[in-house]
Amino acid sequence: MHPHCLLFRECFSTELDWFLALLLASGLVKTDEINKALSELAVDRSQDGALDAFCAHLVETGRITDWQREMLRNGQFRGFFYEDYRLMHKIGAEYGMGTFVAQEHSSGDCVTIQIHSPAAAPSLSGRVKHQIIERHNQ
Repeated sequence: MHPHCLLFRECFSTELDWFLALLLASGLVKTDEINKALSELAVDRSQDGALDAFCAHLVETGRITDWQREMLRNGQFRGFFYEDYRLMHKIGAEYGMGTFVAQEHSSGDCVTIQIHSPAAAPSLSGRVKHQIIERHNQ
C-alpha cells in the first residue's frame, strides 16, 4: 500500500483496519505482536467500539503508550523514533524543541531528551541537535 493512502481513512473498510495500517507503518509494534494482540482480545473488527477496545488493550499490555495511541488515532505514523531512541511520551514543546521521555535502544535506559525540530536545526550551526536532560533509574 502506498504511504499516502494511510492518510485517508476512507481507504479502509473499518477504523480498526486503518489504525492497524498506521500501527504497522509506524514500526512501534511488529506484525506478529499485532496479530497476537488481536487474538488475545478476540475483537470483531466491524463491531462498534472495536478500535477503542484494541487501543486500550495495546496500552494495557505495554505495547504502546497513551501518547503513541493518540498520535496514531490522529493519523500520525511517523516521529516515534529518533536516532537510538524510541519516543514514549511528549512532555512539552517550546522554542523549536520537543521534550520527550524516551527509551534508549542500545542500553534500554529511560531518558528525558530534548530534540530540536528540523526547522530549528540549521540555525544551530553544527551544535547538538538533541541532548539528554536526565537518565532515569530502571
